[in-house]
Amino acid sequence: MRPVVESSDESADLWRREKIRFQAPYRDEQIVAYLFLPKQGNAPYQCLLYLGSADILQPGSGEKITPIRYVLQSGRAMLYPIYNYSLDRYSKLPDDPVAQRDAVLTWRRDLGASIDYLSTRKDIHPGKLAYMGGSLGSPVAPMLLFSEDRIKVAILLSAGLRPLGLLPEADPINFLPRMKMPTLMVTGKYDTILPVETAQEPMFRKLGASPKHKRHVMLPTGHGVQGPEVRNQLAGEVLDWLDRYLGKP
Repeated sequence: MRPVVESSDESADLWRREKIRFQAPYRDEQIVAYLFLPKQGNAPYQCLLYLGSADILQPGSGEKITPIRYVLQSGRAMLYPIYNYSLDRYSKLPDDPVAQRDAVLTWRRDLGASIDYLSTRKDIHPGKLAYMGGSLGSPVAPMLLFSEDRIKVAILLSAGLRPLGLLPEADPINFLPRMKMPTLMVTGKYDTILPVETAQEPMFRKLGASPKHKRHVMLPTGHGVQGPEVRNQLAGEVLDWLDRYLGKP
């Protein structure tokens, strides 16, 4: 199936949203994705591919997604692929360890197909792509990115080590040393879900990026690091990291 732009919405102040559908690289499935293009700045745009929290693992619609405003204000685009088992493509994640491993593999293939799609667009710069994960999207990042050299920089929010299944193929600790792109981790100092000593610091130490190309910032919050009390600090860290490795838009 050729990619199809199913709808375009210009109603927001900072962006135009496109709903896109294209072929998944497995079974007879299609991937839905929501692309947010900034109304300021010049194409071809840098683009962040986003995978958020476990809240996406339920029935719903990506029509309700709101992108990160400071990213769009900076003149960058954001793509929200709808990963297998989430929102528009929801089905219950299996309990069987082998099926859980295979689910992670479909997410890796969804990410690859999404990057393939972006490479067809003249308004997206194919050499300036970033990955941003939030909560679920951060622990799973090593399995998605260790072999994906088209992603030039990673930003992991609310990050920490957490096995995603019972098999070694679903444990990020086995992939972190091969995740070598520049990586920014932003976490909560008071996170009780992924604590500093047992989850955050071990993940940061295992990251394969060289010490000068990885950074761990702890904000005075719990697990969520995108609240209003830290928004300006978070935005500064993220945009400085993107400017450093992708250049200013």
